[in-house]
Amino acid sequence: MFIRKTFIEPVLNQKGVIFPWVAGIGLLLIFLTISSVQRYQNHVLFNDTYTLSIVRQNLLETAQQHLLIRWNDISPEEDPYYTLTTPNGKAQSTCNRESNESIHCKWEITDYSGNMKSLDTYYKLQQTKN
Repeated sequence: MFIRKTFIEPVLNQKGVIFPWVAGIGLLLIFLTISSVQRYQNHVLFNDTYTLSIVRQNLLETAQQHLLIRWNDISPEEDPYYTLTTPNGKAQSTCNRESNESIHCKWEITDYSGNMKSLDTYYKLQQTKN
């Protein structure tokens, strides 16, 4: 009986009502816990979004390099479609020659999680001397 009485006395008054300072500390702990959980969830979401954007950027840059290296070997009558597939995802493009100096490509980038992003790019061709 002595242990119970000494432990509960600072928390409850003689009528059994919780002191306001105890309720305040309890609410503060609950608030801090909820706030920490929300911050953790936001951090995880930010990291996932950032990782996927880097993967998409890498897919696009790799596909652009392969396409531009190959572009001078393609005749205008050939199929203007290009696809690059990697473990990180897939990059597909439809390219058209705007003029002798530029190309317009429409890209569809699909990352490993299935999210798709579409964008247009324009490239200036380097002239080869004959």
